[in-house]
Amino acid sequence: MWTRRIDLNICEPMGNGFRYSTGLKMFQDRMRCIPQAADDLKASAQDGLQWLDGQMAGKTFVVGERFTLADILLYGFVSFFAGVDQPIDPNLRNINAWHQRVQARPSAEA
Repeated sequence: MWTRRIDLNICEPMGNGFRYSTGLKMFQDRMRCIPQAADDLKASAQDGLQWLDGQMAGKTFVVGERFTLADILLYGFVSFFAGVDQPIDPNLRNINAWHQRVQARPSAEA
């Protein structure tokens, strides 16, 4: 359930926001791109992160104390897109603390 929520509400709009803006030249010849939707998709991803920030209050990882596929998926997307036009809002304290915990894991270096 959590992996799917993160995929649909955060990762997909985040990825498409990138494809339709910063990554447009890489994708425009491979898929239908909608540049005018980029800003709204990025905003939708941020809305999803804000929602998840509230859900993660008091949790170590997305699902609680277990590190799951939801964490792996979210970490990969958030880390990549933070460097390409979609940084993590510093006001999202739970997401930022979670990101630091996951980044400190040895497997995050791989």
